[in-house]
Amino acid sequence: DALPTRLPLRSLILVNLRAPQSWLEDLLTVTPHLETLKLIGHAKYYAQRTTERWDWPRFRAHLQSLSLPHKQLHYSEHWHHHHDLLPLEADLTICPNTEERTFLFYDLTPKVLTFLKDRPVFLTSLEILQPKHVHCVRDGWTQYEKLPYTARPLHQLLCECLNLRHLKTLRMPYMTDFMDVNHRIPMYSASMSEEQEQQQEQDIPPPNMPGIWICHGLETLHLELHLHDPAIEKRPHHTRILYGYIATVCPRLINLRILFPHFCLTEDSKKDTKYQPYVLEGGLCLLSKLRHLERLRIGHGTFICRNVSELNWLAPSGRVEEHRENRRDVVDGWFVRLREEAKLEVNRLENSTGVADETLGPRAMDERLMAGLKNLGLLQDVVDMIAEMDRDDYSILPELFKVACGQHLGQHPEKEMRSLFYNPPSGLASRLLNWAS
Repeated sequence: DALPTRLPLRSLILVNLRAPQSWLEDLLTVTPHLETLKLIGHAKYYAQRTTERWDWPRFRAHLQSLSLPHKQLHYSEHWHHHHDLLPLEADLTICPNTEERTFLFYDLTPKVLTFLKDRPVFLTSLEILQPKHVHCVRDGWTQYEKLPYTARPLHQLLCECLNLRHLKTLRMPYMTDFMDVNHRIPMYSASMSEEQEQQQEQDIPPPNMPGIWICHGLETLHLELHLHDPAIEKRPHHTRILYGYIATVCPRLINLRILFPHFCLTEDSKKDTKYQPYVLEGGLCLLSKLRHLERLRIGHGTFICRNVSELNWLAPSGRVEEHRENRRDVVDGWFVRLREEAKLEVNRLENSTGVADETLGPRAMDERLMAGLKNLGLLQDVVDMIAEMDRDDYSILPELFKVACGQHLGQHPEKEMRSLFYNPPSGLASRLLNWAS
């Protein structure tokens, strides 16, 4: 069928495109108002039996002849086994001053990072994508045992690149290590045998240096949390670090989505993940500091929270005295663990070194900010937050109107709490209830 003479497309995003190059070129000739074009994980060969190879120079010339796209271009190939500057070249020649950028994780090469730092353009949006069939390795990710990618360059960029100071939107996979500014993760580690310690010293890269993101005004954050150290269990102190870090470092968030991917497994890690991101111990209540938050999604394959009072503070009905008292009862049950944690903290401070205490980024010099991260990861941080939430003059998430937990879609906080904890009656009573509503 013939194409229309003009299409009012503003954005075109194609993932794993398998089509002749001429098909896309013809389509672009009728989209004069196209602002954003993303070809994500594009296949050089559009069919298994074809010999036609995607001709990038020809395609780039076609885009330039049409003066498209007007705002942002992303082009990444699914099977390129070496780092090159393909996406960088595209941006340089077609969208040199774009404020929104998208990369596949293995395209963040040192040259691309240098380019981002040197360009006199403040980015407002940064999106880091992971292709399919990704495997987690100690210091990052790999694809089919090829294209190894370390997460460190992205971390360094987020903490030190001045061009990200005005970033409003950030989407990426990230590792807990980079947020652990007090180096408390090893404090909770299970003891290893001498043989395991020797193996770990031989196999793993040097420790990741934590840092403070430079983007103080971030409004949208979509984060996929990873932990790649096989010697460390995925226990609630990781989510306490995550939630406490985000709430302190990004106080202006409006839209927050955190996913805990089920495939986050290194070779020796346990498949039984124990994050428990919804219970009080996991520190979700630390997000109550976010005064501007409107949308919150915490996605985990398994929803575990048996005590409704540990989560229903997200809705106004959960902030009454009855549920406050229930939460205080939970906290009172932590007495022994808090005492043990205090001993671990004393040992950590005695054994800390100046090098271990270093933190990336100019915001690490902000004394007020660092004071807010003083108890990051500690159970005591949650205890203090619960006490603060109990004050009558403390307003909890005043702008929040959509919440999603587990694998739910976002809905009003009250509705979400009912769908998580309320078991509707069965049979005739259920039908009558539905009819009445």
